Amino acid sequence: MPREKPSTRSRLGTYVKLFGEEILSSDGQVLFCKVCEREVSADKKFLVMQHVNGVRHKSSLNKKKEQSNSSSVPQIIPYLEASGKKSQFNLDLCDAFLSAGIPLYKLDNQKLRALFENYVHGKFIWLSVDETTDATGRFVAHVVVGTLEAQASKSFLLHAENLEATNSTTISQVFMNSLRLLWPEQVEHDKVLLFVSDGAAYMKKAGKALKVLFPRMLHLTCTAHAVHRVAEEIRLVFPDVDKLVAHGKKVFLKSASRVTKFREMVPN
Repeated sequence: MPREKPSTRSRLGTYVKLFGEEILSSDGQVLFCKVCEREVSADKKFLVMQHVNGVRHKSSLNKKKEQSNSSSVPQIIPYLEASGKKSQFNLDLCDAFLSAGIPLYKLDNQKLRALFENYVHGKFIWLSVDETTDATGRFVAHVVVGTLEAQASKSFLLHAENLEATNSTTISQVFMNSLRLLWPEQVEHDKVLLFVSDGAAYMKKAGKALKVLFPRMLHLTCTAHAVHRVAEEIRLVFPDVDKLVAHGKKVFLKSASRVTKFREMVPN
C-alpha cells in the first residue's frame, strides 16, 4: 500500500515538538516563530531548519535573552511614577517602558488612565481603528488616539481587543469601549472630531453609524490604503514585472545569509 501523507496539522505539530514549544507554535494551519514573531514557511522540513538556524532568528533569540536578563526594570518604576504626575503625556515614558520590557498590564490602571486623561484634557481628539488577523486566526482590533492641534501632535495606542467577528457592529463597540477607557465617567461626544480607518465596507458602515452619536465627527478613509489598492491593480496590468519582483524577493526571503552578503556587498 502507498504511504499515507501526514496531515498539515500533524506535520506542523511535529515541527513544534522537534524544535520546542518555546520556539515554535501552530494552530494546525500556520507555523509561527515565537522568537521572531512571524510566520515560518513549513512546506518542507529544511525550510524550518533554515529559519531556526538563520542569522535573523539567532539575533532575535539573543535579543530576547538580553531583555529577560536585564536588571534595569526595577529602576524604571520610580521614573514611571514621577512621569505620571506631569500634565502632558510623555513619550519618553513609553520609550523607557517598552525598552525595559515591562508589560503594559503591570502599570496601575488608574495611573495609566490619568496619563491619558491629562494628555487629552480640554482638547479635541481623533481616533484611528484598524483590524488584523494574528497567526492563530483571531481577529484583533487596535485603536490609536491623538489630539487635533495646529502642529503635529503625539499619538498612542489606547486600546486593543479581540473580536468574535469583523463587522460594523464589533468595530463600533471597540470604538465606544476605547472612549470609555479615556472618559470612564462620561464620554465627551463633542470632543471627538475625526475617525480614521481603511476603506473597507464594514468600516464605512461603522463610521456612518457612529456619526449619529458623534454629530461633529468626520469619518476619513486612509489614503495609504487607497494607494495600495491602486498599486495592486498596477500589478495585474504588468504581470511580468510582478513575477520578476516576486522572484527577487524569494531569493532573499528564504536565506538570511544572502541578505547579510547583499548588505556587505552593497552597504547603505
